[in-house]
Amino acid sequence: MDETPAENPVSNDEILFRRVPETFMCNGLSFQAFMPNKTDSTGISLSRSSFFADDPVRFASTGRIGKKYYVARLIAAGVRSLGLEVVPRPEPDNPGHAEIPDLNHSQTRTIKKQLAPALANAVLSVEGPFPGLRHRDAPTTEVEMDP
Repeated sequence: MDETPAENPVSNDEILFRRVPETFMCNGLSFQAFMPNKTDSTGISLSRSSFFADDPVRFASTGRIGKKYYVARLIAAGVRSLGLEVVPRPEPDNPGHAEIPDLNHSQTRTIKKQLAPALANAVLSVEGPFPGLRHRDAPTTEVEMDP
């Protein structure tokens, strides 16, 4: 039986990953990496590192083939200390998917420009770049990785 989000909440000590396209890594991590885009209607996406064996290479590989990604690590308590919530939103191809609903596309630009830099400052570390290995229309679980 699959767990519902209420049965598997994000604990304060959980490490979260945010996949960051290399374009947001000019002279360090840009707050733009945390700005919601038009697909972020319910919040910006994160992934629970434990669902990726705490391996940033494995997580980054779920990005599109031909692209390079960095992986930003945050701790849930750090996100919550900013007054933001982190909630599990499992997806069929990413059961570790989570979101920050307080930071979504429908918010005003002023709010987004306050929250995104605060999140960027809360990042524990950034690793990469790593290649994306997922073909354009493939689910994130179908990634070709060497053993």
